[in-house]
Amino acid sequence: HSKPEREKQQRGQQFPDELVKLFEEKIDEVEHSHELFRALADSKASDEQKGRLFLATARSEDSWRRDFALRELLAMKHAEAPPLLVRELESIPKTPSVSYWHSDAGRFAQLACSTDDERVWAALAKSAKRVDIGQRLQMIQAIGGRSGRNDQKVIEFLAQFLDDDGVRTLKDPSEIFKSETDPKKGIELMRSDPFSG
Repeated sequence: HSKPEREKQQRGQQFPDELVKLFEEKIDEVEHSHELFRALADSKASDEQKGRLFLATARSEDSWRRDFALRELLAMKHAEAPPLLVRELESIPKTPSVSYWHSDAGRFAQLACSTDDERVWAALAKSAKRVDIGQRLQMIQAIGGRSGRNDQKVIEFLAQFLDDDGVRTLKDPSEIFKSETDPKKGIELMRSDPFSG
């Protein structure tokens, strides 16, 4: 834990009402909001207060804040966490508008390991089959790397893709340089191409 994170956690233990107020007022402004989520989760604030704040943030426009909120709601075993995670999984676009490693697919898929709720695992499988191969691989990698938690669910999920004949085709980077003579622009094109990685 970083020093600022430890300080927030200590304040959350000593002054839970102030931390609740800080979360309510500043969550949309804080750059590294993970620390604030952890501080609230570890604080002496009531479960009702935590649940209310995490639920509100789970509906945020910011996908990272939704991710952090869902992590905490799942850890609390909050009844609304599985339906919210199902919604996230179902809303993953077929093809991301960003590079695969920046897409939300793997992060939200990974959260399934925090629950044994059948609705979540069914939505995960359905979404992984619906999205393009690049995101499917991100989701499979995220789930496959989570051993020790819901191992049977992980195995059942991964087994559904043993016969998957999808192939990921990467562009030949040299093709970019055939049309772009400026190496710096060529590198930028490679970086900005959502299908290159």
